[in-house]
Amino acid sequence: MKCLLEMISKKNKQNQRVILFVRVQKSHKERLQAKANTEQTSLAKLVEQVLEDYLEAENESDSTSVRKTG
Repeated sequence: MKCLLEMISKKNKQNQRVILFVRVQKSHKERLQAKANTEQTSLAKLVEQVLEDYLEAENESDSTSVRKTG
């Protein structure tokens, strides 16, 4: 099942819109939609937040590994 997600990112004080097509299992979409509903937000906003959290954690992980090796 395809989901259309509209994500907004800020770069150099400009809003840059990116449309991202994601193929997910129906059960995953239903779980994400239920979570979005409980948080009273859209599916796109929830996925945007998940991606931001993931990238932030990945950056922190990269920083930690650089500190350990450096």
